[in-house]
Order: sequence, then C-alpha cells, then structure tokens
Amino acid sequence: AQIRFRDLSITEFTGKIWGGTTDSAWTTALNWIPSGVPETDDTIQIPSGTDFSPIVSGNLAVAATGSIVLKSGAHLTINGAIENNGTVTIESGATLVQTGTSTNAGSGAFHVAQALDGAGGATPNGRGYYIGTPVSGATSVTFNAAGSNGMWVYSEAANGYSEITDNSTALDLMEGYVVRLGTTDTYTFTGSGLNNGALSATNLTRTGTTNPKRGYHLVSNPYPSYLNWDDVDAANLSSTMWYRTEGASGMVFDTYNSNGGVAVSNSGTPVTNFIPPMQAFWVYVENDGETGALTFNNSMRSHQPGAFGLKAGDDHAAFVRINLLDALSIDQTVVYFTEQASDGFDPYDSKKQFLSNRPQIFTQIGDEELVIQGLHDMATTSQVAVSIQLPASGEFTLQAEEVEMEDGVVVLEDKMTETFLELTHGVNYTFNADEGADHDRFVLHFNVNPSTASVSAVSLDEIHIQADLQGNVNIHLPVSVGENGSVRITDLSGRVVHSSGITSGTHAIQLSETSGIYVIQVNSNAVQRTQKIIIVN
Repeated sequence: AQIRFRDLSITEFTGKIWGGTTDSAWTTALNWIPSGVPETDDTIQIPSGTDFSPIVSGNLAVAATGSIVLKSGAHLTINGAIENNGTVTIESGATLVQTGTSTNAGSGAFHVAQALDGAGGATPNGRGYYIGTPVSGATSVTFNAAGSNGMWVYSEAANGYSEITDNSTALDLMEGYVVRLGTTDTYTFTGSGLNNGALSATNLTRTGTTNPKRGYHLVSNPYPSYLNWDDVDAANLSSTMWYRTEGASGMVFDTYNSNGGVAVSNSGTPVTNFIPPMQAFWVYVENDGETGALTFNNSMRSHQPGAFGLKAGDDHAAFVRINLLDALSIDQTVVYFTEQASDGFDPYDSKKQFLSNRPQIFTQIGDEELVIQGLHDMATTSQVAVSIQLPASGEFTLQAEEVEMEDGVVVLEDKMTETFLELTHGVNYTFNADEGADHDRFVLHFNVNPSTASVSAVSLDEIHIQADLQGNVNIHLPVSVGENGSVRITDLSGRVVHSSGITSGTHAIQLSETSGIYVIQVNSNAVQRTQKIIIVN
C-alpha cells in the first residue's frame, strides 16, 4: 500500500523513500513507501517553497533505476546516510543538509546545479565567479575549461593564478576556483559522492616574509547547503573571511568578521556568517612561520531559506557604518566599540582589501589598514581618523548608512574645511578632494551626552568632564581631589573662551561658541584633567 505524502500533515518521516509522481494533477507529489516495497523506476521530486522542508529522520535510499530531484528552492534535511545507487539531482537554488556523522554509500551519481551569468560568447568578458565543488569526483569539464570559458586556481606560494585549460583536471574539495563564462547557463557538478561530514584543509601556508599578499588562500564551502563561519574550527587564521564578488560598478570585496559579528558589503548583497553553497572565499594566515588549517562538519550546515542582512550596531556601545560614494561606486568601512576588543590590532579588526582605480575608505591601527575596526572603550579612544584613497580628483560623498551610540553622539570632522557634522542615519557629507591618499582629513568623534551619562558611575576620586554638542559642560570635582579648583577652556589656537574657579561638587557651564574643538583643563591641587570637546552649531 502507498501513503501519499501530500495527504499527511507531518513533515518528518522515517525509512527509505521510493515512490513516484503518478498523479499528473499533482506534479510534485511525494509518495512514501516502506523500504520493503521499492519501486525502483520512479522519480521523486521535492518541491520548492520555504514552507516545505521535509526531514528524513533515518537513511535515504535511491535504487539503481530511481532518482530524487530537489527542485529549485527546495530544502531537504537528512538525519542519516544517503545510499545512492541511482541519481540524486539538486537544482540551482535548492539546499540539502545532512546531520550527524553518517557515511554515504552507493554507486550512483550526484548532480548539483548552479545557474551562472555569462557574456561575450567565445571571448568571455562578464563577471568572475568564485566557486567550489559540492561533490567528489567532479572535474573542470563542469565549466568546459578546454573550450572558451576561463577557469583559474590560486596559489598562495606563487602569489598568483594559473589557468586550467583542459576538461580533466580534478576539482579539489574545499578549493576555490575562479570562472568567467561566455554564456548564461546552468552549470552542473557531477560526481560519485555528495560532500558530507568532516572535511579539512590542513596545509594553508604563509610563504616567505616580504610579499604583502602572503598567507591568503581561496577556499570554498564544500556542501550543497549554507556553512556557518562562526562555528568553523580554524587554526592560525584570521577571524575574517572575504568574498570577491560583483558590485554595481564591477568586482569588489565584501568582508565578515566572526569575532565582532560584523559585516561590510560593498556589493550591496547581504553578508553574514552563513556562507552560501559552493561559494569560494578568502582566508588569511596571519603570522609568518605558521601554517593554517580549517575543518568543517555537518553541525555547521543549514538551509537559511529566509532573507538576512548586515549585522546591525544594536549590540555595541557605538557603531558607525560609513560609505564613500562617487558617481559610479561605493566603498564602506565600519568602526565599532565592544568590551571584548582591545585598542590595538586584534581579531575584532579586519584588514582592508584594496581595489585599484576605485575610491577607498578605511581606518588604521599603526601600519594595519582596516575595513572593520573594533575598539575597546570610548574613554581611551574617543576619536578615530578616517582615511581615503582616491584614483582621481573630484566630488565625493561620505554617507552615514548606520550610526548607533549609547548615551551620546557621533560627529564627523573635516579638518580641511573646519566642518563638524553630527552623524545620524542617512546623513550625507559632500566634499571635493584631490587624487591620492589622505590619512588626516577626516575624524570620527564619539561624544558622550552629559544629560544621560551618570556621574554616579564615575569614580569619586576622579575629575570628570562631560559635554554635549551645544556647549553644555558638566564638571565633577570630588572632595578627595580638592575643595577648590579652576577651569580653563580654550580653542585649538589657544584663545581662552572660559575661565573660572570651582569648588568640589558638580558644576554646569554653558559655552556660546562657534563649531569646533575646544580643550577643557581642570586643576585642583596637584591633580589635572584635560579633555577635548566638540561644539556643532
């Protein structure tokens, strides 16, 4: 007897799937027959739709003349092994997750498809794709590398790409490849095994001591499902991964830092910890003399059928995502504060990958140029210099895509024009600049708001200064420091704008000055506290 899956209210079943699409009015019907009653010549189609994600709680068996097809958009989870003696096809946009440590078996074939754009015909001139194989036994015939399509593999030791020009090169698991295709089509990886279980890359080198690109490797998600970078077992590698992908004006770099949970997208495509199926990405061995390693397993796999976006700043004391725009391109950087980070270069920071002939924005810690900068405490780092690098002179815009700060504000300073601008979501600042790099022109100031900050949270043995952007200054002079003291406030030229004596306690001062940076100096006995504040009119 047969039980029609469409008549069941459950989405979990056990045993072996055989069945068939015998009802023409139900073209994606899924039948379930106990393993003792196989129908070996049938085809099972797993339909698409995020509300249809069947789970096989046991093993999945495909007989010699049978086949299973996961339609585009379908999501199938298998808690056991796959015994494939027929054909398993995963269409482009479908995902298959295996859990546990089951070892697959059988002599059948696996086909995993991916729809890719191409252009130029016999002389491909479209975008490049960074991709890896989800099956064992696949070769370069997948992309007809012996024909007009281009296919390359990267070598860290040689610091460059070599082209694959035949159709017989075996594709290594976890290796990333670059392809450029002459036509838009669906390209299919064919192999004898579907990648499953623990997979490792153990010889990620860092060659020499001088090449600026040493230590970078192009690896790939080897599964027909999403891979969680936050869970990956890595040794001697940066916490950051980078995608080389297509943006509005050509190829760009997108970045994800797992320690901070922060992403940068220059392509406009959402970037998270979930690496798409077959996606190749860059990893980095940080230190000379070390060898990196990666290990993936089934516990890191998932479907991720819903939309997801960039990491927001809700979890950070302060968070700024700022874009550098010109007429054709976008480049982005992030500065954020988290208690886990230090103020030096550490795993909460991500190195900047530069593009030639594009406007670039970044920050720096020493000699390290960063696309993501994580800092520890605004008490020790209240301002961050923002660098730009421009291929030509012209008009550009800084766009505050995301600004979050607990109990305060973020101010952008343009030193060249002596402009101060409070940054909020969507604020733009347009400026003119000359060709070249400028590391000193722009500064982000993180300013604590005295109306919301608590003096009680401050040590009673410390002089404390708070100010807002309108020139409202609060000064707390503790008794332990002295009964009497003095306050002197100057602009950056040294002009005194306020001078007075104060006694112990909390005092409010109102400054009526033009926009700019001012220096407050509080003295009492041998104790002195100096702090810069900003006024924005």
